[in-house]
Amino acid sequence: MRMTRKTFWVRRFVPAVLLFASLALALAAATARANEPAATISFTGGGHLVSSPLPGVTVTLKYDCVPPSPGIINVTIDEEGTAFGGTFLNATCDNKSHSVTVTVEGPFFDGVAAGTASLSNGSGGAVAMANQEINIK
Repeated sequence: MRMTRKTFWVRRFVPAVLLFASLALALAAATARANEPAATISFTGGGHLVSSPLPGVTVTLKYDCVPPSPGIINVTIDEEGTAFGGTFLNATCDNKSHSVTVTVEGPFFDGVAAGTASLSNGSGGAVAMANQEINIK
């Protein structure tokens, strides 16, 4: 079978074009993963008053962070300057999303408060912060 000029070009360059296209797609996927944040944290829902064992407010947080683990979460709630509280807890940093409910002790009441949550992984190389208005009931 005689190879024509057209057959020569197809056999020679189609594999090269496919190779370059595959490399471009792989590079684009790697870039997308590299642009994802190393840590995120957010409040979900409002705050709920609790009275036992001590008065306070429970809030739920959603977070994720890259290893190493454990990381640290710091949560503070400030209710119009009349009530303030904060707490620390360990975070599991394993590239997966987690949800945790935290109780912040203090003499809180029904109303609106400013919530702040910060997260850092075990090395301190990945950090995130969330500031949100929290409705306490």
